[in-house]
Amino acid sequence: MLTRAARQLLLFLALPLSAAPTAAADIAYVTHPPADALVVDARPLDRCAAASLAGARCLPADEIAGPHGRLANFRDILWFFGTAGLTGAEHVLVVGEGHQDRDFMAGVLFLAGQRQVSVLIVPPGRLADSPGSAKSTTRTAVYQMPMRDTLMLTTRELADASGVPLLDGRDDREYWGEQVRAARGGHVAGADNLPAAEVRAALANHGALPPLPADPVAYAHDPRASVAYFALLRAAGVAARVYVDGWKAWAADPALPVDALSFPDHAPALVAPPPAPGPAPWPLILAGAAVGLLVGSGGAAVALRRRRWN
Repeated sequence: MLTRAARQLLLFLALPLSAAPTAAADIAYVTHPPADALVVDARPLDRCAAASLAGARCLPADEIAGPHGRLANFRDILWFFGTAGLTGAEHVLVVGEGHQDRDFMAGVLFLAGQRQVSVLIVPPGRLADSPGSAKSTTRTAVYQMPMRDTLMLTTRELADASGVPLLDGRDDREYWGEQVRAARGGHVAGADNLPAAEVRAALANHGALPPLPADPVAYAHDPRASVAYFALLRAAGVAARVYVDGWKAWAADPALPVDALSFPDHAPALVAPPPAPGPAPWPLILAGAAVGLLVGSGGAAVALRRRRWN
C-alpha cells in the first residue's frame, strides 16, 4: 500500500515540472467585496439579520443541507434561490464565518448555474454595516441559468466509471481508516489524499499544490463537505468535478471497492448486573402461602364431595 507521500511523488514524476491544474476562473476567493457583486450571507439567519454587508441577502446554508449533511434536491434549491431574488445571472459574493458553510453555499450556487461566484475569505463581521434581508416566503424571481450538472457524479455513476482520478479531501486519519465516521473506514479505491486543510493553507500562503491529474473528481465525508471541498478546489484553480454523495454513501455499500479498509470499533454491550439481594418481602410471601392453602383446601373439599356422590 502506497503512502500519500509516495502517491504524490509518483504523480510528480509522471507529470512535467511545468504542469499545473487547469485554470477555473468561475469561483474566486477575494479579500474585498467586488463593487458589482450581490452579497449572499450563508450564516444562520439571526447572525445575518443582526449585521451583514450592505445589501446582503440572508441564505443560511443550513436551509439547503438537511440532517447528516444531506443535500436538498436541486428543484427545491432553485426555488430557494428564487425567494432571494436570484436569477443566476448575477455576480454573487458569498460570505460566512465557517469556511465549510461558506464554501458549500458557493459550490451549490456554482453547480446550480450561477454566472459568477466569489467568496469573501474575510469574516463578514469586520465589514458588517447593516442588517441583512431575509428571503421572501414566496419566489420573487425565477432562477433561469442552466445547471452545471455534468460536474456532478452520483454513487452509481462513479462506480460505473473507469480510470477516473479521485481526490479525497478528508484528513489523513480518515483516509487511512484510522478514524471511522461511516459504515467503513478507508477511501474509495484508487483515490489520492489531498486534505482540504492543505489546500486552504496553500491558498492562504500563496503556495503551490502538488501536481494533480486533469479533471479529478473530488469528494469528502458527506454531500455538505464534498461540495465545500469541490468549491475550494475550483477556487484553487483545479477544474474538479464532485462526487456529491461523498465517502459516507460509498462506505455504506459493501459491494463498492475500498482501499485501507477498516471498520468502526463497537464497544461490547454492557450486561446489567443482577440486582443485589434485599430483605425478603415477607408480607407478600405469607399472602401467597395463604392463597395457596385456600386453593388447595378448596380443591380437596371438591374431591371429597365427588367421592361421596360416586
